[in-house]
Order: sequence, then structure tokens, then C-alpha cells
Amino acid sequence: MLDWLFRPNVRKLLEGGRFDQIKELASKDEKVVNELIKALRDSNSLVCDWAARALGEIGDARAVEPLIEALRRDRGDWQDSEWFLRLEAAEALGKIGNARGIEFFIAALRDSNHFVRRGAAEALGEIGDARAIEPLTAALRDSDWFVRQGAAEALGKIGDERALPELERVAREDKDSLFGAAEVARKAMELIRDRMK
Repeated sequence: MLDWLFRPNVRKLLEGGRFDQIKELASKDEKVVNELIKALRDSNSLVCDWAARALGEIGDARAVEPLIEALRRDRGDWQDSEWFLRLEAAEALGKIGNARGIEFFIAALRDSNHFVRRGAAEALGEIGDARAIEPLTAALRDSDWFVRQGAAEALGKIGDERALPELERVAREDKDSLFGAAEVARKAMELIRDRMK
């Protein structure tokens, strides 16, 4: 009856990055997800960021709409302080795997922050919806090699042969990084061709 009185404070757990404890607590008390959703609007940006991460770890579908809302918070300027929240929201939605957010991931491929664009590409790869092929193929022309690399990896996971011509171009022409979007594009082409056999 008085379990709530002795239950750990979710906000304090978030501040400490105690994701395992939060996940365990959520498995016993469904109100924890509601507290995490509320924490997406906390005045402490770290609490917001880690609430998004925790919601992804828990994987509860109730978090989809609030995470989509968090993903849409792009002010579009270089001083944007919510980029990490958008990144965490994109990754959380990818873990939840709900295709309802696909149009927001596609829009996030044009986010002002390259980490958010990369996170959106990764989430699209996790969801695996063919509607993402064209936008991910376009993201292979992003000005940032990190985004191009994420888009190539996502296209490999989705495995649609329509991506092959643009992946071939990246494999041939992308010389922008030591870690190589070109190398990731080659691996993505291998995955796609293996699926075609």
C-alpha cells in the first residue's frame, strides 16, 4: 500500500544515470514510464536527455508520442541546446521500433545537428521500413561524413536494392574521413547483394 513511499526517486536515478535501476523499477511499476515521460520536459536538460534514453531502454509504446515530440524540438541554430535530447529521442524510438515515428525520423535527417541526423539514420535502419530508402539515399550526400556513414549502414540493414547505385557512388567517391563512409557503403552493398541471392 505504501510502496511508493519507499520507492527510489526516478528523477534522482536519472540524474545519476542509473538506467538499470530505472528499467527494473519500471518492470514493477507502470507509473515509472509516466514519470519518465514527464521528465522529458524537466528544467534540467540532463534529466530530459536521460529520460529519453531510459524510455528507449524500457521500450514501452506509451513513450512513442512524447519521444516524437522531443525529436521535433529543433531550433535550427548553432546554439541549440536540445540536440542531445533529440539524439536520445531518435535512438529511443529506434529501440522501441515503432514505425509511427518514421516521418519524424525522415524529417530529422535534415536536423541542424549532425549527431541528430546520424541518430535518425540509425533509427531508420533499426525500424527497417522501405519508406526510408529514398531519404536515406539522399542522406548519403550529407555534408557530414558521420551522417553519410550512418545512412549507408542503415541502408545495408534495410537491404533494398534501390540503394545500390548511390551506395556505389559513395564507395567510389567518398574520401572525406579516415573511418570511411566509403567502407561502410561497401559493407552495406555486400549485405544488400547477399539478400538478393
